[in-house]
Amino acid sequence: MKHIDISFPPESETKMKNGSKTATISTVKIASPGDRFMAFGDEFEITAEAKLSLWVAAEKFEFEQGFDFPDAFIRQWDMENPRKPYYNDPERQVFLYLFKKIRRSGSGTKKVSE
Repeated sequence: MKHIDISFPPESETKMKNGSKTATISTVKIASPGDRFMAFGDEFEITAEAKLSLWVAAEKFEFEQGFDFPDAFIRQWDMENPRKPYYNDPERQVFLYLFKKIRRSGSGTKKVSE
């Protein structure tokens, strides 16, 4: 286990704190299961990692990433990656990371209930 740095946009805070965002993607490998990171004052642990196409990330894991539908994921991707928009290469390989909250801000050493 190691502590890693992952940044999230401010609009992810509520979804991560309430548990509706439990995944993120990266174009490069940044973590392994068991690694931990801090976000918005809470501690999270990577529970799974998979390499898959951007299309699969949009169509099959939109809810885990905090989106209500694939088009919302695609719009966000295009805003964050203007030089490599989604429709230029939907088969592009990305890393999907599933995570869970293990400590709440202000909870000291108390773990979040499983």
